[in-house]
Amino acid sequence: MIHSADSLEDGVDILSNIIHQPPNFRDLGLHVNYRGLEQGLSLLGQYGTILSRLRLYGLATDTFSIVASYLPTRNNLPALESFEPRPYHGTTLPPNVTSWIAAMVTAPPQRPASSASPHIPQDTVIDEQSTHSASRFARPWTPLRKVMLRGVQLQRDEWSRVIESLGVSALEHLDLSESNIVQKQFEMLVDRILDSSAPKLALKTLDIRESTLIKTTSSDKLDAIFANLREKAPWVKIVLIAVPVVAAVLLVRCAK
Repeated sequence: MIHSADSLEDGVDILSNIIHQPPNFRDLGLHVNYRGLEQGLSLLGQYGTILSRLRLYGLATDTFSIVASYLPTRNNLPALESFEPRPYHGTTLPPNVTSWIAAMVTAPPQRPASSASPHIPQDTVIDEQSTHSASRFARPWTPLRKVMLRGVQLQRDEWSRVIESLGVSALEHLDLSESNIVQKQFEMLVDRILDSSAPKLALKTLDIRESTLIKTTSSDKLDAIFANLREKAPWVKIVLIAVPVVAAVLLVRCAK
């Protein structure tokens, strides 16, 4: 994982050394925070086609808007498998950022165009040798395996847009902890998971601890929702509560 707050030159040198290794290179992650936005955008412009993990940590709404305009669709990040947009604590994201998150978590088209090239902003300066190396590892648009929406605060109706776009066939880990998702939207999410055409759901973990859902929904109603999920995916672990005294997380396995 490369942190964008590090020196840009150091980061590019590190990445270049890694990418020029033999083709056992598989996983490249980038952590962007408010202090390293410029560096992060530069690295995304050069290596977005092979990036597998992207974490945006503690960003304000205007900063998210900058990233969204720079990388508007999943075509810009075709190899991405893990996506974590974590806004500054308590920030409610505006509709334009919600639309971008929905675009990032959407499933790939059934017949992706193999010849399609990712959009690169006109003012991005890309080293020719690095571009050639990146193209060797570029993969088709892959579905996300991990979506981390911890602490995400959306306008209530905007959750529906994200849920309707969410690709669930390959999704293994979904983190909604500390978010403001509520019962209606969570029921919509579970219905979407259950409606998946995949022969077997990939979902392993669903984290809802300390969310508005947990704080405002009765245990009876939650049990009923979990029962629906249990019918199709009894192996899913649902993270419900954190125990502050021992800093542990209780994992509840949905079992028959």
